[in-house]
Amino acid sequence: MEPTKTEPGNGTEWRLNDVVIQLREWGTDRTYELPTATSGEWLVGAARTCEVRLNDERGFVSRRHARLSRDLVTWTITDNDSKNGLWLDNARRPSFVLAPGIEVGIGSLRLVAESDRVIALRAFLSRILGWSDERREQVDRALRAIREMATQRFPLQLNGEGDLVSVARALHQRALGDDKPFIVCDPRRLSMRSTPRSAENFADVRAAMHAAAEGTLCVWAHRLPANFDLARAELDRPGSRLRLVICNYALSDGQERVPVGAAITLTDLAQRSAEVDRVINEYAADAIISLGAKRSSFTSDDLAWTKRRRPQSLGEIETTVTRLVALREWGTVTRAAGHLGITHVALSRWLDRRER
Repeated sequence: MEPTKTEPGNGTEWRLNDVVIQLREWGTDRTYELPTATSGEWLVGAARTCEVRLNDERGFVSRRHARLSRDLVTWTITDNDSKNGLWLDNARRPSFVLAPGIEVGIGSLRLVAESDRVIALRAFLSRILGWSDERREQVDRALRAIREMATQRFPLQLNGEGDLVSVARALHQRALGDDKPFIVCDPRRLSMRSTPRSAENFADVRAAMHAAAEGTLCVWAHRLPANFDLARAELDRPGSRLRLVICNYALSDGQERVPVGAAITLTDLAQRSAEVDRVINEYAADAIISLGAKRSSFTSDDLAWTKRRRPQSLGEIETTVTRLVALREWGTVTRAAGHLGITHVALSRWLDRRER
């Protein structure tokens, strides 16, 4: 088992703090459901009599390897004097709490403790990275990187094309929640307040750090703000709760000064031609929920229209389907623009360019 390099947080630093419902083998879709009772004790191991029976093809799981106990919402797993013990990320432990997202080592198996929110986050990561079998380990590495960013404040680098800020913001919302600030520091843009579709931006890094103190600061690797070292120093300060996401198109001179804990590299849409319909439809479903629109506000014609424009990035897909949902739901450019938080002139020009 290849362990992670960090100890887990206490679960209060990210919104993925709901009850664990299953253990999933790392890099696969193979799961082991946990008992539904709110209290009790159960055996985990290779024996048929175990309530959670594990299938370890290498035979390193003991017959009665560990005990699971539950007190209302909290699961605890305890080693049952097994030969190979229990591992919590990179450390062998006699007992520990099953917090959502942690990696549990039992025998040769690496298991991810999953709650409903972890499952939802993993589903979004599959959307941006791919659903194919060869992408599953990449998805789990990304899940680990986000947990380290949220609980250990390790900087996260997001690589890809297009509007990476929108992807970073979506990850922040799923990992930390809407009540935590997501702040962009882009010195080439004017300072602006957040809208339902755009993140708040500060040109000055000090102001950005202050606004993002309990949440996430997002910067571009190729145009770092002046005095960016202040943000780097803040990450190392004991007690700091700032997180950092670095968006990056490609290697640049500025990138060498950026502290990076782990990286998530988005899969090029050109490599996912068979999955584009599903990507578009999932972003449309998100738009319908966020705008409070009807399900009929995104049609097969809208899907075809979006595909004909050959979107080059996830951000372009998100923008396109969100605006199409608004246009179909409210019927006019003026009303749709109002619900999107943009001017009717901007929406008209966007639509005109794409129609041409």
